[in-house]
Amino acid sequence: MSMKWYPFYMKSRGKWYPKSVSHSRAVTTEQLCNDIAQASTVAPGDVAAVLRTLSDAMVKYLADGRPVKLDNIGTFRLIASASGSGVNTEEEVTTEQFNKMMVRFLAEKVKPIAGLKTVSIPVLAAAEIEWERTKPKTTKTSNATPSGDNQEPEPTANVTINAVPNDATMGTVTGGGTYVQGASVTLTATANSGYHFVQWSNGRTTASITVTAEADATLTATFAADNPGGNGGDNGMDG
Repeated sequence: MSMKWYPFYMKSRGKWYPKSVSHSRAVTTEQLCNDIAQASTVAPGDVAAVLRTLSDAMVKYLADGRPVKLDNIGTFRLIASASGSGVNTEEEVTTEQFNKMMVRFLAEKVKPIAGLKTVSIPVLAAAEIEWERTKPKTTKTSNATPSGDNQEPEPTANVTINAVPNDATMGTVTGGGTYVQGASVTLTATANSGYHFVQWSNGRTTASITVTAEADATLTATFAADNPGGNGGDNGMDG
């Protein structure tokens, strides 16, 4: 297995880092069906039928509030969240207060392999990764790096910010994703009923924070159970 990478210069830190190549064009279902068919005795049409059935089955369980775990891939969970000022009484609460619904995906993790601290997809654990150096595409507006030997123009890079809860049963986190390097990213932690937000893994204690997408990073929101009879805590709702 070969993965392409290139060196890029981060102006905010004045340092060079390796960056793996990530393509914006997604692989289609048709292409996956053809690949699976070539690696098995199943026809592409039969593979497509199974994938459609899998999608329908997943939607049924996700809509029922149940997480769906696919071995060697990860766990999917349907999340609906509400924000804003809220209402004053329990009787006023309605589903119209939901303003966002998304599928949260948590990749399955295994023990690290040589050169990597973490591995999210188990199939990589049995594969020999070969790193292939390449040159990224640059734009006319790319800034030149400091003078010196073997230095290249700074590429336009994408940065992945993962935002996850310490326990998905306690709360949800929104705002994670892939952003242009240097972009401001707002992450929001929302506690489920019976739990409260504690802090982020970077030490920030407000439920909604803004970070700069400088390099790939994972931020974990820690939630805890409310004390019986206590006041609960910050549930991540603006009020």
